[in-house]
Amino acid sequence: MVLTNTLATATSNGAGNGLLIFGGIALGALALAWAVTWWVWRSPPALEPQEYAFRAIARKLRLTNRQKTIFRKLARTIDTEPIALLICHEAYQKAFRRDGSVSDSDAAGIESRVFQKRRRLSRIITP
Repeated sequence: MVLTNTLATATSNGAGNGLLIFGGIALGALALAWAVTWWVWRSPPALEPQEYAFRAIARKLRLTNRQKTIFRKLARTIDTEPIALLICHEAYQKAFRRDGSVSDSDAAGIESRVFQKRRRLSRIITP
């Protein structure tokens, strides 16, 4: 009975209410900070238009990660963007001849998926 009277006296003094309010504000601030951090961490980085186009077309063509890496590596050999190699067969061949480290099986997979299906690629590019 003494414990109940002490608890009632403490909460009637306002000390308990102040702690509850302070704890609620602190918890809300922590939840807001966590939500903002999670949102920033999950948001995609801003892409250059040419990189955005490369990713979009590569996704539509269902290129594997290995094939996308090959396009990026070949683009560096002729100092251009990967989208140029994806669209222009001549640029791809120029980079392929200059690099020489791409295996024949990888080159054949890229040729059949991208360049031998020109109608499919033109449907993806044109709106």
